[in-house]
Amino acid sequence: MSHAYGPVPSRRFGRSIGVSPIPPKTCSYSCVYCQLGKTTDMRAERGRFFDPKEIEKDIENTVTSCGCKADFITIVGDGEPTLSANIGELISFCKSHLKIPVAIITNGSLLWNAELQLQLRVADVVSVTVSAGDEETFRKIHRPHGSLKFSEVMSGMETFRKSYQGKFWAEVMLVAGLNDSNESIVSIKKQLQRLSPDKVFIATPTRPPTEPWVKPPDPESVLNAASILGGSLEMTFPEMGSFNPGEHEDVADTILQLCSRHPMMEKQVRELEARLGTEVADRMADENVVQWKEYMGIRYLLPVRK
Repeated sequence: MSHAYGPVPSRRFGRSIGVSPIPPKTCSYSCVYCQLGKTTDMRAERGRFFDPKEIEKDIENTVTSCGCKADFITIVGDGEPTLSANIGELISFCKSHLKIPVAIITNGSLLWNAELQLQLRVADVVSVTVSAGDEETFRKIHRPHGSLKFSEVMSGMETFRKSYQGKFWAEVMLVAGLNDSNESIVSIKKQLQRLSPDKVFIATPTRPPTEPWVKPPDPESVLNAASILGGSLEMTFPEMGSFNPGEHEDVADTILQLCSRHPMMEKQVRELEARLGTEVADRMADENVVQWKEYMGIRYLLPVRK
């Protein structure tokens, strides 16, 4: 499977090329709301998983095959991308060879690491997750690696923020019954004040989550959170827009790669099939390669995790 895919439509990053420098479901968290399923390789120690030259080649090929100018290259991974000890090399490659802005989408759990701080400082955007204001909520919503402590994670983000010169964003994922009360939102605000992010995005689960009981808060709670946090509500609704796979010979593999990293609404799948002049999604579902799953009245295509 390629380490790069897209462009993928995004409200925050426009048309972005996604890059995964880690094996699937390798993460420091196992969030209840994760769209990619439960973490299978839980770790907090960084490592070298792939040859960076291999990833660089995949990125370059994807940019070329798309035939369009991407707004961003987002290093996001199928888990926590900063677990890759090669992330600094990838950022430097993208900026020097491709001249495309680089964004890092991270849960922020490893920003206490001095080496990682140095590697990320040349990125154009670093977006972290701040969805808890205390240790108990942190553990309930993120189910982190046992070595990670809420206070240390937040201190790491704060230290990085003080020296980082790029755009620093924060995403708050709201889950009904976990962190959407007025008390929880106020505690999250206190943490955000420590970080002084340039932007705050309010997100809710809009794709099928790991835990079936996870639901987005009611609209009143979301609006209350936005009022208290001063955040944008851009991420509270299913994204629209078309995926552009570029010139791929294997359509089934293209669809599998896209939905593995970014579960696709049925509308997007059908538009992609029509553009490529083929119908393969239902056949792939019959072959148990992918599966259709309904969430909040919308059908999504996801891979079958074996």
